[in-house]
Amino acid sequence: MATQGQVTCGLGTSNRTFAVNLSGTVVGTGPIGYTGQLILSATGSVTGTMTLNVNGTVTNKVNVRGTYTEGSNCMGTAAITAGTSKMNFDFVVVNSGKELLMLETDTNTVVSGNAQM
Repeated sequence: MATQGQVTCGLGTSNRTFAVNLSGTVVGTGPIGYTGQLILSATGSVTGTMTLNVNGTVTNKVNVRGTYTEGSNCMGTAAITAGTSKMNFDFVVVNSGKELLMLETDTNTVVSGNAQM
């Protein structure tokens, strides 16, 4: 658990840069880990760079692009593509807007983690 704090949810008026660390398992593939930097724009786009580790195979400096939406209840969704991998996430804004708790919602995945400013 993390304190949600006082935060005004919504897309905001400036870009927000987060360091992200996610890990888990893809059923039938094995363990997976993502780490890198995501930039969430004020207009709902996601860009960045990540390192991916899929069952022991590491790919560095993977470009990330996608979109996100954030509701007034501090919960949101993101659809991103990292290289050729498409991923969907649900997230909750916590720590006064400085952190996202993330869960991948794709079939056969058990991947979660956080993103911090």
